[in-house]
Amino acid sequence: MSVTLLKTIADLQISLVAAVSVGDTTATLSTDEDSEGTTLPSGKYGFTVDGDTSAKEYIVCDLVGTALTNIQSITVQGVASTGFSKYHRYGATVTITDWAVFSRILNNLTGATGFDSGANLGYDGAPAGLTGNQFATVNYVLSVVSGGAVSYETQTLTNQTAGENLTAGDAVYFKESDQKWWKTDADTTSTFYNVDLGIAGTTASANASVSIVVDGIYTTSGLTAGSKYYLATTPGAITATAPSAPSYSVLFGVALSTTKLYITPQNTKGAEQGSTGIPSSNNKFLTQDGTSDGLNDQTQTTQDASTAVGTADATTLRNKVAQSFIPTENLIDGVILNKQANTGTFTGTVTITIQADTAGAPSGVALATKTITNAFWLAYSTGAFYVYFTSQIALTPGNTYWIVVQTSTADTANCINIGTNSAGGYANGTLRYNNTTDGWVTVTGVDLYFVTLQGGAGKIPVGNATTALIPPRMRSLLYKVGSVALNNGAVTTVSHGLGKVPTMVRAWYALGEPSNGAYSMGVYDVLNNAYVENGFYYNEGTSGSNGPTTNSVVQLGARALGVTISQIDENIVTFSAGTGTSTIAYEITA
Repeated sequence: MSVTLLKTIADLQISLVAAVSVGDTTATLSTDEDSEGTTLPSGKYGFTVDGDTSAKEYIVCDLVGTALTNIQSITVQGVASTGFSKYHRYGATVTITDWAVFSRILNNLTGATGFDSGANLGYDGAPAGLTGNQFATVNYVLSVVSGGAVSYETQTLTNQTAGENLTAGDAVYFKESDQKWWKTDADTTSTFYNVDLGIAGTTASANASVSIVVDGIYTTSGLTAGSKYYLATTPGAITATAPSAPSYSVLFGVALSTTKLYITPQNTKGAEQGSTGIPSSNNKFLTQDGTSDGLNDQTQTTQDASTAVGTADATTLRNKVAQSFIPTENLIDGVILNKQANTGTFTGTVTITIQADTAGAPSGVALATKTITNAFWLAYSTGAFYVYFTSQIALTPGNTYWIVVQTSTADTANCINIGTNSAGGYANGTLRYNNTTDGWVTVTGVDLYFVTLQGGAGKIPVGNATTALIPPRMRSLLYKVGSVALNNGAVTTVSHGLGKVPTMVRAWYALGEPSNGAYSMGVYDVLNNAYVENGFYYNEGTSGSNGPTTNSVVQLGARALGVTISQIDENIVTFSAGTGTSTIAYEITA
């Protein structure tokens, strides 16, 4: 630390023990004691050398014992230069006079030389009435500064306007319509719901100036230490007993002692008050983080082109592709992508993962994974398809993440194609492809067709451990009805488009003709992976019938047509028939 203020000693007169020349920056004194025999403290001094001769010179230097170092010569105009500017003989007088000291003090005050960083300046007490350009203390700055890491006890808004007569200590709210502060009332939602709350720091008449404490510690009396305090049904009052329905429970503060109330205004109605009803959509305590309104988060849903995925793992080829996105929600449970016609005969599986970002590319670590078998992939129709993960993914809104698509094969002649928008269309991300030679390469101006599906902690986990079928988006009941022909072992896929795994598939067969009649109806319980069939077969000539069966959704007895569900997910249901011929009607419910 630089010591810039000079030490002073009264009536000091000693001498040099050796001559010095012009430019010398060191010298030695004859003694290191003052006139009373006290050793001079080490430090920076201002001396006058040869003050009684024509060689008179003012110097500033460091003193340790009798040794002088870092000597600077000071002119009568206060200009400093390194070393002595004059020759001084052995025995030259060395005294302390006022000029060198005054010159250095002047330099401190004008800014030419800084103050000593090791000796902080301060007032002898707390200064009163600091204004304008006056020096401020640390405590004063902390009491008025905003922003940054600040230690403070109370945040108070001054020069506010009272909407009615207020007494110091009244709980108040800010009415935006007139820009004034009014008393709260736990019976009246407009006085505490979706408004700013505070406490009157001063007593004021209606329309007069008032100070409002909005955060921190409010000093009062009569509190019960450790108790929570709520808005009371008496206007402006607070209470340690939460009001009961039909009034509202609104936490206002916590008593740190009998005189200190820590203001923690809740600024909304009690989220858990009462036993029935639906919380308001504006109630962020229940409806913002960790919940879902069933909507999508990030989207780019224009498709006018496609990109290959699963080509040979070689330079310039697209063995993997990835689309980046920046979520605004903190949970997603899946994505929607766009399938286009395969190239050649694709025989592999398709894996979709969500990965974090590392240096502008996928991290390589999957946060969630979905692998689609070849049978399912071939069964999907071209166009949008859903991808749900077995559990939701917690994301950080504002961070970059990647949807990564890859296959188990690496064959340029036999690969899949994913829908894209050749004009980009998504402002917060980009498309990249990967092979082991090139690494991740940006595809300029192109984005995948994609949707990220907003998740929510409030969803019910329903599923079957054996089938691992979990309907992840608990929305209103969805269904698809239709009919499909199944002839002699046919396998037919229905693209239901419901966007979640069905919970039940029902199917019917009915035939009536002069010599032969048949009827069968059955249910496939997806969650429990079980067939529950009620059916019979009747033939006028033989009068035969079959009872229920548990190995198919439709069974036609003598016709031997057993219809089973061979594939099912959030996109498709595949019916497989045994021998025989029929057309069945179906209802797919999710």
